[in-house]
Amino acid sequence: VSPFSGKVVINDLSIGNPEGYGNTNAINLHRINVHASPLSVLFDKTVIHSLEIVSLLANVEGSQNDNNLTKLEANVRGGSKGGPKFQVDDFKIANGTIRVKSPIGDPVDVPFPVQHYKSLGNNEEGITMRELFMKVFLAVSENSQKIANEAVWKAIKGAGKSHKK
Repeated sequence: VSPFSGKVVINDLSIGNPEGYGNTNAINLHRINVHASPLSVLFDKTVIHSLEIVSLLANVEGSQNDNNLTKLEANVRGGSKGGPKFQVDDFKIANGTIRVKSPIGDPVDVPFPVQHYKSLGNNEEGITMRELFMKVFLAVSENSQKIANEAVWKAIKGAGKSHKK
């Protein structure tokens, strides 16, 4: 943390699985880089020039419509709607991996596509931490579900081909 420059680095932040799912974390954020305007914390809206999640691992357990990530998403949606306001000029998620718990074997790791957003909360109202988290979470959840489905189908097709031999 460098308060006068507004730079913060967060390493190894984890979001646990909801009750009823495995003991691995749902999401591991290995490195988060934040560059904010230090004086903006004195005003109604904190300005974050850049927010970058450098490495992410999302563990997916369950079906397409009912899995650990959809449960977490529902929890966040139902959370507090107030709180401090932010403006995020540049937000990026890079170097991500989706790990899909396969019903027929070992987990399958699939690359997570880069997500890049600009000008979040760039209006007078700004964006709350909950809204920002939902942006991140929806990007992870929606992409994870799509990627997970594709990975499981490939695994099932591959298992079928090896069984035929």
